Amino acid sequence: MKKNLIILFAILCSGLAFSQVGVGINTTNPQGVFHVDGAKDNPATGTPTVAQQANDVVVLNNGYVGIGTVLPKQQLHITELNTTSGITNSFISGIAITGNGTASTLSGPGFYLENLAAAAGNKVLKINYTQNATEPVLNFQAVSDNAGISSGQILSITRSGKVGINNTGNPASNLSINGNASIGNGYANTAAPTNGAIIQGNVGIGTTAPSTRLHINSATNGAVRIVDGTQGANKVLTSDASGTATWQAPTVQSVTGIATSGSIDIPFADSSTYMATGNKITLPSGKWALTITQLIRVNGTLAVGQKMFVRSTFSDQTLAVGAIGTQSTDVIRPTLMSFSVVGPIAVAGNTIENAVTGSVFINNTSGGDKTYTYIVGAAVTQGSPPSSTFISGYGGNWSENALYAIAIN
Repeated sequence: MKKNLIILFAILCSGLAFSQVGVGINTTNPQGVFHVDGAKDNPATGTPTVAQQANDVVVLNNGYVGIGTVLPKQQLHITELNTTSGITNSFISGIAITGNGTASTLSGPGFYLENLAAAAGNKVLKINYTQNATEPVLNFQAVSDNAGISSGQILSITRSGKVGINNTGNPASNLSINGNASIGNGYANTAAPTNGAIIQGNVGIGTTAPSTRLHINSATNGAVRIVDGTQGANKVLTSDASGTATWQAPTVQSVTGIATSGSIDIPFADSSTYMATGNKITLPSGKWALTITQLIRVNGTLAVGQKMFVRSTFSDQTLAVGAIGTQSTDVIRPTLMSFSVVGPIAVAGNTIENAVTGSVFINNTSGGDKTYTYIVGAAVTQGSPPSSTFISGYGGNWSENALYAIAIN
């Protein structure tokens, strides 16, 4: 039994060498407290060459472990074949991996993560420090399950701080995305359009506090350019009913009023009220300049010095022809279209004296269509004209009569 133990001890110790430095396996020249020379190619004295260290594992007296190096600079330091680490100082505690990274093969020091529960073709992820065409880059790659083939760059972070996502290994901007992007808590799980983006919150260009969905702040003219094939000199951006805008030649939005069969007679007498004519106009929301044209027919006579000054405006009341109405609060300056009829008029029957034209402005703030009735009155006379004389058929369906509105928003 004693003889057998001696033989076993001899076998165990046959590959071991002891020195004042440490224990060596396959080497009589250990470089640390424990040193394995895998290929048994280390020299008897001195430091092994870089090529000789490639198959070595060493443990130093500070607990650092080197694989492929006899001078580990971290708790675990792995060095590629025929490379020498340039690390001389350490500001962290952890793992150091030394190697050569090339742009052509995306090789370089790194490691593999393998998830056996993942679906076939998705089990292995490679993370390494490689090189693109211009600078070093930390590279996250999808690789085949046997780690033999790279199937795409997932994320790249360059040494200069640029980030590339989805096969963007050489990002030209601080953030380069090959594909789409969803921004915002509510949009994070929603797919954006192909090569497009969806943004939940406000977007500011030239401002750090955007107050609207798109807020552009620029110290120079021409801060916005939209080129879609419809652009052209002196065109305006015009929306359709769905909110889609295109460049269009300027057009004037206009509305024409209607004249009913009813009309009123205006006696030559002082008055403080307005009567409804047969003229109406329906206006969409917004500001409008209304042009009024009315035929003046006088029945009766006027002497020299006899005259009447007549005012007209618009009411938003529902009025029958001849009913008393009040001016709408939507009417803004100019609020009245006024005219005068002046003697002498010698013919006693209906006499066509004139066609008068003027303007009134209306601001419809209702948010929808609104109908306005043309009202006339508030007359002032001079020279005591005869009470039998009157303006006949005012506001009727004469060919000269018209209400015409143009948007002035």
